[in-house]
Amino acid sequence: MSDRLNDEMESRRKMSDKLSHERHQSQKEKECTQELIEDLRKQLEHLQLYKLEAEAKRGRLPGAGLQEYQTRTREAELEQEIKRLKQDNRSLKEQNDELNGQIINLSIQGAKNLMSASFSDSLAAEINSVSRAELMEAIHKQEEINYRLQDYIDKIIVAIMESNPSILEVK
Repeated sequence: MSDRLNDEMESRRKMSDKLSHERHQSQKEKECTQELIEDLRKQLEHLQLYKLEAEAKRGRLPGAGLQEYQTRTREAELEQEIKRLKQDNRSLKEQNDELNGQIINLSIQGAKNLMSASFSDSLAAEINSVSRAELMEAIHKQEEINYRLQDYIDKIIVAIMESNPSILEVK
């Protein structure tokens, strides 16, 4: 069962890495497509502007029409910029969520390692067999472990507050 669990955990990790890679590739492709669309839109606008200027030179279109066109194109550019920024924001939020999940997983593993290392010897046996300097060093090590555990708990609480603060409410 232990081997199977380890195999499944390794498989899950590989699938997670593959998913992350595919998301990254998809995001790159999406960005390239957006850039291509933006370039084509700009080319179209330039061609339309060229057409309007040519017609204005021939006397077909008054100057007010050209200003209106330029205003519309500027408005369209700003709308495209808003869409792009919203998309970037969503992408960054997804990356942030993924990184928070990874931090929590690493913190849990770190806490497990700290807990297993801290209970290796009993306090009474240590006091009887060590000198004062060694005892003080052991106390400092224990204080460091306590500090790490407090830091770990703080990170977990911050992650919970960011993702789902309602679970911290006392009912």
